[in-house]
Amino acid sequence: MIVPEDPARASPSAALRPLTSLVGRGGELGRLLGHLDARRSVRLEASRGAGATALLRAVCAEPPRPGIADGTLALPVGLPMSDLGAVAAQLLPAGPTPLGQRQMLVLLDDRDLSAEDVASLQRTFARSLLVVTGDPQADGGDLVPVAVHGLSQHHAVGLIEAAMGRALSIEEGRAARHVATAVEGMPAPLDPACLLYTS
Repeated sequence: MIVPEDPARASPSAALRPLTSLVGRGGELGRLLGHLDARRSVRLEASRGAGATALLRAVCAEPPRPGIADGTLALPVGLPMSDLGAVAAQLLPAGPTPLGQRQMLVLLDDRDLSAEDVASLQRTFARSLLVVTGDPQADGGDLVPVAVHGLSQHHAVGLIEAAMGRALSIEEGRAARHVATAVEGMPAPLDPACLLYTS
């Protein structure tokens, strides 16, 4: 949803509020932004817990991209595709430009999208760029894939330190590396697992 932050910039709804920092995802974020700047829609291919949602939130914190004059729209998850156009029209400020003619960045963090769902989104938002999430094995239609894997041990430890608000001791660092290996570097389980492991 577009919520005015100041007259020069709009931001999405609280469901995808911008991140203040992103650990270990500079490469993926750079590839994603590069595709958007080249006017290509993207599918973030990630296993559950790998951090695709964090990447979407990081995109929200970026300055407006060239060619996306009408801002960012974060669509609600779980709605039927047939309802998304009407929901988007309610979320966006009224204006003379029809929905299909607006040049937006449309974000949808819905891992169950099919290639047919993506095609429906592309028809509804014909002049907009899409960034959607999905499992690596699913059919992503004609969107450019950007793979999101687990974090390296170094970045996983950095993420845990950021979550704990301090540097880890040597023993805690060893435990954090073991946890990172056990969860294959997936960010979602790292924080609670490490907090339990080191407490």
